[in-house]
Amino acid sequence: MLPQAINSQAVNSPDRCGIYLYCITMAGPPQEFGPLGIGGRGDPLYAIAADGLQAVVSDSPRERYPLYREFLLAHEKAIEEVMKSCTVLPVRFGTVAESPERVRVILQRERQTLLDLLRWLEGKKSLSLKAIFLEKYIFQEVIAQRPEIQRIRRQAGSRADLMEVGERVAAALEEEKEKHRQEALDLLEPLAEEVRHNNTIGDRMYLNDAFLVALPKEAEFDRAVNALSDRYAGQVRFLYIGTLPPFDFVNLVIET
Repeated sequence: MLPQAINSQAVNSPDRCGIYLYCITMAGPPQEFGPLGIGGRGDPLYAIAADGLQAVVSDSPRERYPLYREFLLAHEKAIEEVMKSCTVLPVRFGTVAESPERVRVILQRERQTLLDLLRWLEGKKSLSLKAIFLEKYIFQEVIAQRPEIQRIRRQAGSRADLMEVGERVAAALEEEKEKHRQEALDLLEPLAEEVRHNNTIGDRMYLNDAFLVALPKEAEFDRAVNALSDRYAGQVRFLYIGTLPPFDFVNLVIET
């Protein structure tokens, strides 16, 4: 069930109707993308074009959309559908214009910037890779490779000794994470046009990056990821996802 973020009075009021923007593409033949509009009303996606560009939009109440998972997923799903047929510039979540005329003004006003970005993204894919140490392996490995930690563990006789063991294990884990992270980046970065380093989550994740890869390099990039996965089977869990909307590289902030 969708959160009740949009009140029915606003939804049904013509003077409160707006245009929700999902992404910008090059203008092309009319297409139908389905009833994927945000808000759970079944609004169809459609395009508003001007000067060789188009915004893929849906009708929407002129309300602020909160950062609920359902709304975020609807925003992303709409962009993913458009991506099946063309290069897209994602627009920041929650962008609502007052009218189709206003959308056309935005396209005309920002035309050169938008064209430059579309040309830059053309022929490239956004791929995501996460790498997470398996808990059993990494803690056994960290301790096995460091005799000083084993010695302190054996001789630990106080709370202070146990705290020192914990601190040394944590420091050793950070060393292992950085070593593995750099190895992965040394292999993958040369195959990507751009890389965005995102914050890792938890103690065992050492890689959470997005890679913008040109289509001719995609197969080679896949092989490199598979090589890492084979090399560290039973030690590291890799989560490799693509093709994704290029949020990490372009997320347009449009003043409406």
